Amino acid sequence: MADGVHGAWSRRNFLTTALGAGVAAPALAGLAGCGNNSGPLAGGSADGKVTELVVPTARTPWLDSYRRIGARYQQETGVRITLKEFPFDGLLTQQTNAIRNRSGAFDLFQINEGQTGQYYANGWVKPLTDIDAGFTRDQQVLDYDGVGEWDAQRKVTAPGGQLMGIPINGNIQLLLYRKDLYDQLGLAVPKTFDEALANGRTAQQSGKVKYGFVTRGQGASGGYAVGFDFGPVLHGYGGDWFVKPGEDWTPRINDSVGLAALERFLDLLKLGPPQPQTVGQAEVISLMQSGQALQALVVAAAGPQVEDPEKSQVAGKVGYAPVPAGPVGRVAMTGTWVLGVPADAKPERAKAALEFIRWLVSKEPMTAWAKDGGTPTRADVLAMDPGDAPNLKYLKAITDSVNNLHGGLRYTFSTQMLRVIEPTLSEVVAGKVAPKAGLDRIADELRRIIDDAGLAK
Repeated sequence: MADGVHGAWSRRNFLTTALGAGVAAPALAGLAGCGNNSGPLAGGSADGKVTELVVPTARTPWLDSYRRIGARYQQETGVRITLKEFPFDGLLTQQTNAIRNRSGAFDLFQINEGQTGQYYANGWVKPLTDIDAGFTRDQQVLDYDGVGEWDAQRKVTAPGGQLMGIPINGNIQLLLYRKDLYDQLGLAVPKTFDEALANGRTAQQSGKVKYGFVTRGQGASGGYAVGFDFGPVLHGYGGDWFVKPGEDWTPRINDSVGLAALERFLDLLKLGPPQPQTVGQAEVISLMQSGQALQALVVAAAGPQVEDPEKSQVAGKVGYAPVPAGPVGRVAMTGTWVLGVPADAKPERAKAALEFIRWLVSKEPMTAWAKDGGTPTRADVLAMDPGDAPNLKYLKAITDSVNNLHGGLRYTFSTQMLRVIEPTLSEVVAGKVAPKAGLDRIADELRRIIDDAGLAK
């Protein structure tokens, strides 16, 4: 789902294919013995002290950063972090099996943003205050529209809800643009989608670039792709999938606002390749790398790819800005990853796991995390001077976006929603289904999903 999705999130394909290429498979430390985590042979010493934490992870672009951070934690504390690596879908399967079987196979759960509702509602992770009654999220750590907090009554993630997890990788959407071409053509960084559209047309008419704007039009089977990239336009126009998630689950995606947003999204896609339904995250990044695109709506984690001189023809020529605004305002969709503690963790192991989370999101480790390729979740780290490091050029754009973040689909039924949203939007993008008919179809299916979830009025 959401890289992210944290993306998930399709973002899933982005993480495992476009940005996951070349990620080494070996884990940080030994992979044997992940059964019941108790006793000295499974990460405990003879005196009961936890000496090893087994941490599952997806094969993400920031995996090397995770390895280095784990090694640093062991050096500082003596506690070994053993990463167990899985493909994106495999991570969910492994963690689900572990909690359902109460195997104690893992000491932490790495949760993609789009799966948070499922984990929290099912009680698969412990509330962090059940482990340490005094634990609070460090206020320098962004909350990403409440991604780690669960409102059980409303069945949504929301700021002020019960603290279930802490975001460790803060991927969000940004606008990437060609600074050199903007300068040559006298263009201003767009504040609105209308301005982005006008810039794209101007650049195309000049003959200096093939495509004026690129983003995903391709749906993802079981993932979150075209729906994710449609998100900032939808919400920037004041639209939503439901009237008021958590209170009124009546679908409203097919109202006049949703239709206007979708039509503007289609206008943007027309500035890209002629078959936008075939453009996924890998293609968006490739079009920027090859110099064929003026600007792209893409997640921040794509930045290091377009700045890599061995892979990109535009390295050093790219600028980063917040996502443009719609008539109502500016919105950037979040695609984060969250760390939580399995509900069946024994008290001593739960405390050790929480201590690792606390340490990981503290300032010094998060600074190292950012420099090694992760996307930091701390405001003070995002505000640091990036210097000449190309993989940190996007920090200011993220900082400028933090007041406009909007969570992706984090509902208990997000998977069912995506099975409808992704293929239908892809058909609309391909011109096979009219925009209003497509939105009507989605709304009808959302009513059925809400009925099945027992949330209908």
